[in-house]
Amino acid sequence: MSRTVVLDASALMTYFEKSSGAPKVAELIRQARNNRVIILMSAVNWGEVYYSTLKEGGRQEAESMKGIVASLPMEVVHADARQAELAGDIKVAYGVPYADCFAAALARSEGASLMTMDRDFKTLEDQIKIIWV
Repeated sequence: MSRTVVLDASALMTYFEKSSGAPKVAELIRQARNNRVIILMSAVNWGEVYYSTLKEGGRQEAESMKGIVASLPMEVVHADARQAELAGDIKVAYGVPYADCFAAALARSEGASLMTMDRDFKTLEDQIKIIWV
């Protein structure tokens, strides 16, 4: 049985920017390619990655990133009303930035770990298994 890991926007950006945590994300992707892990990402957090790339690199770079993400062994999960409500609950209870709450909500609803480098998730360590990059 595969374990499931939710990627936060910061983890995916770390991978693409080849920052210090990139090898950890690359290893997770390798494991997913070998069917040893399932990687999920909330559509809201994918939107953060797309927006950041568009803002910093322009339309062509954002479109290129879109193609690369489509080739990754990762499922982008739509944010439905239930996920939005759970994200709202997390926002009220823990004060995490709202977009990040969607990563936490997805991890919680899937019983998954959350991979991130965003220290805002520190307050959720007793609720969700955090994999720090």
